[in-house]
Amino acid sequence: MYNEKVTLRYYLEKGQKARLRFSNLTGSVITQKTLVGEGGWQQDQTDLSHQPNGAYLLRFEADKRTITRKFMIVK
Repeated sequence: MYNEKVTLRYYLEKGQKARLRFSNLTGSVITQKTLVGEGGWQQDQTDLSHQPNGAYLLRFEADKRTITRKFMIVK
């Protein structure tokens, strides 16, 4: 059994906005969402069960920082 959701744990100040984007390696955006801080550590889950096996990118942008991580979906 595999986990069909990607869990992201992040820290945002209250009212601070961030953008979360998932894409494939060719740059096509799969899904994206805006996150709003509640003041502290938070968690977000994104269901990617409909995506085929392969490599993907997670991009988290908040203020002047950007974090990008590559991950694999293997079913």
